[in-house]
Amino acid sequence: MDQPSLESPNAPRRWLRLWTSHHLDVVAGAFWLSVTSYLISSAWDFGVLDVLIGLAGTASCGFSWLLARALFRSDAERETWPLLIVGGLIATGVLLDLYDDSRGTPGLAGYIFGTASSVHSLLSSTVLLLTFVEACLGYRPDLRMREKRFRIFFVAGYSSLLGVAVLWLNGAPEGSWAEQASAQIKMLCAILAIGLSIWAWQFRRLSPLPRPKRRQRRTINVSSEDQALADRILQQLERERLYLEPELKIADFSRRIGETSHRVSASITGVLGFPNFNALINQFRINAAKQELQSLEAREKSILAIALDVGFSSIGPFNRAFKRETGITPSDFRNKHALSEP
Repeated sequence: MDQPSLESPNAPRRWLRLWTSHHLDVVAGAFWLSVTSYLISSAWDFGVLDVLIGLAGTASCGFSWLLARALFRSDAERETWPLLIVGGLIATGVLLDLYDDSRGTPGLAGYIFGTASSVHSLLSSTVLLLTFVEACLGYRPDLRMREKRFRIFFVAGYSSLLGVAVLWLNGAPEGSWAEQASAQIKMLCAILAIGLSIWAWQFRRLSPLPRPKRRQRRTINVSSEDQALADRILQQLERERLYLEPELKIADFSRRIGETSHRVSASITGVLGFPNFNALINQFRINAAKQELQSLEAREKSILAIALDVGFSSIGPFNRAFKRETGITPSDFRNKHALSEP
């Protein structure tokens, strides 16, 4: 039996995996939660809970920007700095709620409120503008007509809602019907914003952006000596199975084959095409692990035992290397091959 506690990644790693593999869904869900919280706090009075519900709706404009990035950038999940901006938006919103009674008062409380108010307004205006930018930056003549129409409709819909909810209502004369019905109109705009975001989310799930291509490796001229050394490295690893040694270092391996570490490293990265020595060793270890995971004799072995058998010193690096190589976890690999057996 495998040990679940060893096989399961820690909580931060689970959240990171969720963020990268379901980025669009997570950001869309955060946006819907934020706007829904705004609607709830505007329509009903929950007493003490109003503070918590209001905080959830504080950064709806920030989440709208993150959603736009997820919709129009194929690698948005790789950058963390936008999260810091939205985090600052939420933090200043919290300060505004805490120091609301200190508006206009002298002293530290008034200074904190004034600073938080200025930063919050600046961040809110910035992310509202950036939401437009995200949809427009990737607009190119060579895009598919379906993608062009999607971007144009998104910008038009977002501009209309923003123009009504922010520009028109905030500038409405005091006592006018627009000023009197401001809360209701803003709630209607929020509902329409949720509808627009659901449509955009569904579109992008059905028509995902192409992933950015990885940079091609430079072609190099390989001499007969370089190729001979590369072949000798592979033969030594296959014959002696040195990769089973957990503490194997490139210096130790180089001494065993009578070469300098520099030449061995150059051969591994230049001729064999691996990023480094550890990547080469890990591939041998993963290949050995795959054979053991498919064997009937090792069916009752734990994943940790197999990881140790093939040269890994712990379960974490083994799981990461195995999934990077195969796309699935060792347990899933074992179960998949167990199901395919007659």
